[in-house]
Formats: sequence, structure tokens, C-alpha cells
Amino acid sequence: MEKNKVPQLSKNYVSCDYVNEFNALFLIVDGVERLGEEKYRKVRRIGEKDYLLKDANLPKLYEERFNPDFYEDVINEKNFRRVRRINDLTLKIKSGLENKSTDFEEFRKNARAIVYFIRGDKV
Repeated sequence: MEKNKVPQLSKNYVSCDYVNEFNALFLIVDGVERLGEEKYRKVRRIGEKDYLLKDANLPKLYEERFNPDFYEDVINEKNFRRVRRINDLTLKIKSGLENKSTDFEEFRKNARAIVYFIRGDKV
């Protein structure tokens, strides 16, 4: 079976598409900024069964998003350090979401760091 190329590789040999793993997280952080943290916590308690908070929407690790069975050269000598760092940050975010953390500033900081490791520029 012929494998697909990893889409939209950045200059750092990491897919820019990986940022999409954090769309739900960015919506949560934006919600906090618009509603305020206390009001958002109430919304979250009411909406715990909502789409945004389902386990299926937790961010995947880089190689889960780009399964090496279907994509060629997912992790290689040019990107393995960045992917390892991206995965470490993803695990921190995922753990916080699983534990229902409300440290939204930490989520934002880690998500921005992931974008930096992908694109190589400050966000």
C-alpha cells in the first residue's frame, strides 16, 4: 500500500495541520476570555456532555494524528526532537483536560508553544 505524504510540512518538517488538534481547546480558552472564568465554569459543568468536552476531542499525539501506517516519514531525523517536544506539551494539555483543569492560561501557553515548535515563529 502506498503511503500518503504528511500534509503541509513546515520549514521544521512538522505538519502545520497538527494545529487543528487544538481547535476545541482554543474555543474553550476563547470562551473563558469572552464569558469570564467563573461564568465559563458554570457553562462547562452544564455542558460536560457537549461536543467540545468529549474524550474523542482530546488532542492526539503527533503520530496518532499522522499514523505511520498511512503516512510516510512521520517522525524522522529532521523532526524527531520537535515532535518529542510537541508530544510532551500535548500530553500536558491532555492531562489537564482529562482532570478538568481550569488553568486556561497554562493551556494557552502550551498550545502557543506547540504552534511555535511547528512553525518556528512566535505566536
